[in-house]
Amino acid sequence: WQRLDVVRQLACALGVADAPSGEIRFANSEAEHLMGHPLVGQPIAQGNVPYGPIDDQGRRRSAESSPLMRAVRRGHRTDRLVQRYRRPDGGVVMLEMAAAPIRDADGRVVQGATTFHDVTAKLKAEEALRQSQRMEGIGQLAGGVAQDVNNVLTAVPGSLALAARRV
Repeated sequence: WQRLDVVRQLACALGVADAPSGEIRFANSEAEHLMGHPLVGQPIAQGNVPYGPIDDQGRRRSAESSPLMRAVRRGHRTDRLVQRYRRPDGGVVMLEMAAAPIRDADGRVVQGATTFHDVTAKLKAEEALRQSQRMEGIGQLAGGVAQDVNNVLTAVPGSLALAARRV
């Protein structure tokens, strides 16, 4: 029982689903916290709810796009897939997910297990760094252009002075 308590309190989200139905049999507290709703007894992705995996435009993705569903239905392992997930409160989180099938002694997939964690803040920080680097590059380019223009303009008064003497 102590081991199960440890798993329930892990800082990494963990879920287990039956094959091939995709019904969630276990989810630790971190999994339910990140998803924003109870998971046990639910199918991996419900079609009639406003929350779940979404694409870049905010449209719902099919249940088959879930790494856990691919594990229980097709026996596929997924490592480090980042997916957008809309929570019931309307918030969107970026989840880095991994999933693997659990097989019986005969090699049949009987369940699937997934781990995931929120990488929203990390991805926002990386994007901010990329934006900062782009702005720095633009600043350097603008500085170089300004210096070139200044060099040309510096020659203009001297040329005008020479022209004025000749006139």
